[in-house]
Amino acid sequence: MAHKPPKPQTDERDRLYVKKVINGKRHKIRFGKAGTPKAKTEHARFLEAFKNGTVDWIAGTYGESAATRPRKSTISRPQDFTKSTGGTKLATAVRDYLREIKLKDLTDSTMWHYAHSLGELVRLFGDQPVDLVRSRAVKNYRIHLATERGWGFTQINRADGIVRRFIRWAVEMEYASPEVKWIVCDMKRLEPGDLGAARPVTKDPVDFETLQATLPFLDKTIGEMLLVQFFCGMRPQDVRRMRGRQAKGLRKYGTQRDLVWLLHREPGQPDVVMYRLDDHKMRKKTDQALVKAVPDRALEILARHLDREDQEGDGTGYLFRPSVARAERFATLPDPDGNRTTPRYPSEVKRVAEKKAETASKVDPANDCYSRSGFENAVRRGVRAAVAAGMIEEPWSANQLRHGVGTYLAQVDGVDSAGRYLGHSANDENWTVTRKHYAPVSEPELARVARVIDEAASRWLD
Repeated sequence: MAHKPPKPQTDERDRLYVKKVINGKRHKIRFGKAGTPKAKTEHARFLEAFKNGTVDWIAGTYGESAATRPRKSTISRPQDFTKSTGGTKLATAVRDYLREIKLKDLTDSTMWHYAHSLGELVRLFGDQPVDLVRSRAVKNYRIHLATERGWGFTQINRADGIVRRFIRWAVEMEYASPEVKWIVCDMKRLEPGDLGAARPVTKDPVDFETLQATLPFLDKTIGEMLLVQFFCGMRPQDVRRMRGRQAKGLRKYGTQRDLVWLLHREPGQPDVVMYRLDDHKMRKKTDQALVKAVPDRALEILARHLDREDQEGDGTGYLFRPSVARAERFATLPDPDGNRTTPRYPSEVKRVAEKKAETASKVDPANDCYSRSGFENAVRRGVRAAVAAGMIEEPWSANQLRHGVGTYLAQVDGVDSAGRYLGHSANDENWTVTRKHYAPVSEPELARVARVIDEAASRWLD
């Protein structure tokens, strides 16, 4: 060739190399430690390749044609993969992912966690290609959740797991290279103390006295929901979705012909009404419906809602409806026309009637039930008002009521009764879940063991 090969040089580590500037960028090809046989052989190969015109300064290879030489790695670089896949944006991939998981058998609360966690990820990196969302982005995502959003350890850990599942799905859909999955899924999990996130402190159970002191500050329907939840030991999502007497099960579980309201009878014992929950929190683990006992006092509270569904509908609708609660709340407000001195014009009467009709038309009877956020906000408002009035000392949430009834049963009748009433797994002979979250110490069990020791001590001492 007309051009001379570049002269070999040595760097500070005594390595032999040659360099060339192409379009203002310096490129180097190294041959090894200067003076060694390997370096001499590789430099001779380079001179022969330079003479034949097969030196690739960009890739740092020589001696072979670009069509036959092997790559240093079989994994494509992010920029190459982004070009080949069209650079799918993260926001588009998240939208497709949420559409797909909606087809799965997930609860409403799980779907809410997926949408909320991935929504924060889109807020930060929605305009970037999926393949460029790697470990640095995930760390920034964690910091954002801890500092900007104020999430705790449990929430951030759950969101981190959702992001990892999303990345695996993106690789399967060829939105990202396999390298992204290896990088993100091999990241160290968040530990207590990282980013200032400590493990959540177990909240104290809410007893009936605290609930009773809060009831005057709640809407009538919300108060009745909390009472039913406490008496039945339900979760908030279970009481929100209770239906009428004629309601039946779900087709996906094969119970579409079976009524959800059951009656348990035993000779010589009073009948007990029960309610079957086909779709509950632990359905995927147990693959069984959860049956909850409904005491007589809870039935008295539910009576007016059950009768309303029988009279106004086919008896299959939701018992606790936001539209009914709204109407009851407005009925307790003072009459806005009580102090009115001017007449109400026909146009105003017509406008108010049209507005009420429009509001009523937006209510879908099939979906007229409390959402998770709606129920939580209604409870939170009443609890804050009770704290401000000095009726209770600490704020509480609806799920703590379940802890309250579980703790009461464990202290009065033992952990076995508490675990069975709450619906914990009967395969766990030691009721591990019940002891961990509801009743670490059961006085009846301790008293029973103490009596055994007393009997043994009497024999030992005699």
